[in-house]
Amino acid sequence: MAENAVKLDPDPSPESRRYRLLLEITDLVARSKSLKEAFGELAAPVLALTGSELLNLSLYDMHRDCMLTHYWKRNEESGEFERFPVDEAATGWAWKHQEPIAIPDTEREQRFPTWAPVLLDHGVRSYVAIPMSTPAQQFGALGMGKNVAQAVDEEDVEFLSRVALMGALALEKEKYYRLYEEQQSLAEISRELSSTFEVEKLLPADRKSTRLNSS
Repeated sequence: MAENAVKLDPDPSPESRRYRLLLEITDLVARSKSLKEAFGELAAPVLALTGSELLNLSLYDMHRDCMLTHYWKRNEESGEFERFPVDEAATGWAWKHQEPIAIPDTEREQRFPTWAPVLLDHGVRSYVAIPMSTPAQQFGALGMGKNVAQAVDEEDVEFLSRVALMGALALEKEKYYRLYEEQQSLAEISRELSSTFEVEKLLPADRKSTRLNSS
């Protein structure tokens, strides 16, 4: 009996750990009420697995033409960056060009002179941002930073890309659900108005009938 039991690897490979975490993230994103709530739970394991210091979610705000960014850190600190114009943030570049972008050393970064100091203030020395998009919608970007200056890790980029895609699919689901609720509300209002109009059409006939009966 014991010979046929499934043997779990006590020390899974990095690839196995990433795969398991992706499965957990898929489940978490599917049942969470909001993407921010989901990221609040998955940030710690993602940071631990990748050896990163910071994970951030940046969404494009079309009304202000800027990136709204929420972050989570290894020490469980979380918060929001100030609003950044699209062209001044690495996540804005990733969203705009729909390509990953890497900053090997934030102390030497010159493309984003206002964004890099914010990362440095949070102990981030190297950083990568991945667009968060579906074929139908471009939502923003997902970023991850480490506390050492180094070239981008291709495995981290691949892993983060998968997380970003799941996040984008969740945002797309939220968007269509909101549209569905709005349509349902409009349909209900339309039914109520139609019912009201039908009653108003009947009123003159009722009044006329009443006058005839009284005479």
